[in-house]
Amino acid sequence: MRTTIKTEDDAGLLSMNAGAIMSLRKAFRFFLAFALFLTALAVFVPLNPVMPADGLEPSWMFAMNQGVAQGLVFGRDIVFTFGPYASIYTELYHPATDRLMICGSLFLGLSYALLLALLGKGEKINGLLLYGIFLACLVDSRDALFFSYPLLLALVVYRMALPPENALHLRLAKPIEYFASLLFASLGLLPLVKVSFLPICGIIAVFCFAIFWHRGSKSLACMAMGIPAVSSVMFWRFSGQPISAMPGFFWSVRQFVSGFTEAMSYSGNVWESVLYVLASALIILVVVRNAPGPKSSIWFLSLSFTLFLFMVFKAGFVRHDQWHNITAGTSILAAALLLIFVVGEKPSLLPVAVAVLVWVYIGHGTVPTTAEDISANLQSTFAGTFQGAQTRLRRNGELRKQYDVRNAAIRTAFTVPRLAGTTDVYSVNQSWLLASGNTWAPRPVTQSYSAFTPELAELNLRHLQGANAPDNILFRVEPIDSRLPSLEDGLSWPALINGYSLWRLQGQSAYLRKRTTDNNEMARGEVDLYDARHEFGEEVTLPESNDPLFARIDIQPTLLGRALSVLYKLPELHIAMQLRDGRVKHYRVISSMMKTDFLITPLVKNTKDFLLLAAGGNKYLTGNEVKNITMSSGDGSGLFWGKTYSISLRKLNLLKNSDAENSILFDEMNETAPRNLSASSTQVCEGTIEDINGTPPNSAIPPAGDLLSIQGWMTVSGKDGIVPERVFVTLTSESGKTVYIKAHSTPHDDIRWHFHLPWMPDPGYAAMADVSSLSGRYTLGLARTYKGNLGICQQFKLPIQISH
Repeated sequence: MRTTIKTEDDAGLLSMNAGAIMSLRKAFRFFLAFALFLTALAVFVPLNPVMPADGLEPSWMFAMNQGVAQGLVFGRDIVFTFGPYASIYTELYHPATDRLMICGSLFLGLSYALLLALLGKGEKINGLLLYGIFLACLVDSRDALFFSYPLLLALVVYRMALPPENALHLRLAKPIEYFASLLFASLGLLPLVKVSFLPICGIIAVFCFAIFWHRGSKSLACMAMGIPAVSSVMFWRFSGQPISAMPGFFWSVRQFVSGFTEAMSYSGNVWESVLYVLASALIILVVVRNAPGPKSSIWFLSLSFTLFLFMVFKAGFVRHDQWHNITAGTSILAAALLLIFVVGEKPSLLPVAVAVLVWVYIGHGTVPTTAEDISANLQSTFAGTFQGAQTRLRRNGELRKQYDVRNAAIRTAFTVPRLAGTTDVYSVNQSWLLASGNTWAPRPVTQSYSAFTPELAELNLRHLQGANAPDNILFRVEPIDSRLPSLEDGLSWPALINGYSLWRLQGQSAYLRKRTTDNNEMARGEVDLYDARHEFGEEVTLPESNDPLFARIDIQPTLLGRALSVLYKLPELHIAMQLRDGRVKHYRVISSMMKTDFLITPLVKNTKDFLLLAAGGNKYLTGNEVKNITMSSGDGSGLFWGKTYSISLRKLNLLKNSDAENSILFDEMNETAPRNLSASSTQVCEGTIEDINGTPPNSAIPPAGDLLSIQGWMTVSGKDGIVPERVFVTLTSESGKTVYIKAHSTPHDDIRWHFHLPWMPDPGYAAMADVSSLSGRYTLGLARTYKGNLGICQQFKLPIQISH
């Protein structure tokens, strides 16, 4: 009897313990779900946004926000890979787009959290715990985060479409099913953030339609296709864009899709891409071998993973730099972790382990670097979000103050004066202009390197020649990826030269103002000079001409090359340009950018060369005239690029600068000593001449033509931070007559660092003079003024020949 009582007591205790354990599990599961929900919101919603900065990347981010603020129409006024919701991706603050950014990212974050909740329903909590850790401290790529949404949605649909008897089937009541279908709405928003998300969003929607239809859920199938389309229209209109412009937005971006792979490709560590492909193959193999369900469901799941991994491969390794390959590393880890929800924990162990190794190798490298990245991501997710939430709840305008302070810092770093009328920036530093408060009138493709197809180049040219052309242009030649400089905006160069005049120089930047008379028609007058086919590696001699020559070069990939371009990227194309003096310059070229007119001779390397081209055509660029060119490709075998190409040359009519414009471009030259002072002393000066017409003075100085360009640095006492009041370049003829060229100051920060005096006034000097009035043999030297005295630097006596 006692034994029976004891047994009943034990059973009661066991029952109570089991109930307590179940309650603890439920409480822990609820806590985990709540934590995962907060984590998803913290990752998606930029409560603590970044602020404007200068540079290539921050400038296009700033420009996208400013486009929305100014009511510009995407796809017409702005043609880029990003849409009106770009701030969700960039996390960049702008007073006019902050609400749009927060609302859009909040919608995506809520949808992502609900998808995770559905995916983890009825499963062990280990998968949710691991994925929550991944979101909190391992996601360091917005691309990877947004690419994972369609995959996450596909996994939920996979479970919903499984037969009811399958243990993995996601059982939802009909009202919940229809509510869950609203999660397809984010597929309509993501392409308005970045258009490169359109393929994966559209194809996943089609896959979901097919699997639902195959399973007899025709209403859900229609929702899978209809909801993204409807939501896209609604989000587009909510951003302030006209409905009529929406087709044009998606149509215009096709040019970026067609030209991006070649134009923006960048070489990296090939082992990173190899390891990614191996890890991807392992994930797909595990899906095929272990995913439960009928063949149709396994095909759906396999294709969804394959699509995700392929899209990420293109996003991560076409432009294989440190930022894009992080996308690949983060995404492969996300895909491996999501396997847990569809094939179970044990089959996922090997893919997860391999993905972790690939993630570390691709994006992080050393153990300390990985630890630092994890710590930084964790702080950004929670501490940054908490700080941002506090700032916003105070409602004291702190974010706007930070925005204004950052813009003031940009204005300090590069001062743009207030300009009458509208202004645009060529090529990439839009932040300088936007921070200045001037009125921005952008060309459709806002940054020069991005106009990488003939259609995009034509868009920019038509804008420049149209009624909405800017009144002012802040101009620089600054190509990316070692490209031939004249390829970027090359089609627009004649219109810039003929339609705008120089009125100010500021360092490496030129301010151009629209001419009062329309001179763009002159650029259309052309004379064809040459048309032929040549082979790669063949030296092509250019015809001699007293005028600049423009080229069109048509290079086509082979059939195998086109296939490689779809799957990966083509080998790079290069051009070697031999100048008249024997020097050879090597550049990267883009086949699609060479199909429209671009300057091939004389060689324009920088802004100064462009201004000299406008000043007198070949006159001031005789040292840059190209004698012959040689095209080459990375494969060298004709396997991916055709073995021959066509080239045509033509001469276009270009205006020459007026005397007033040239007075801004060239430094003052006088035949008398400055300020009527005589050369009071000779002395050894602190300083150097670094180059003369692009040639170091320690080598043979080539004869000068109509232009003399010199640069270097000079101090009176470098250790004390004292620099001359003025530096002069002197030219003394054989008869003893001296000409003085007044140089202008340049920063030369390395001299400041050398003397550890960051406050030192500009120690550099540069001079560019029109010496067409001089001829014969001269001795080139330097002079300087300090405290009203003119001193001749005795160590500089370089012979130079001036001939025309």
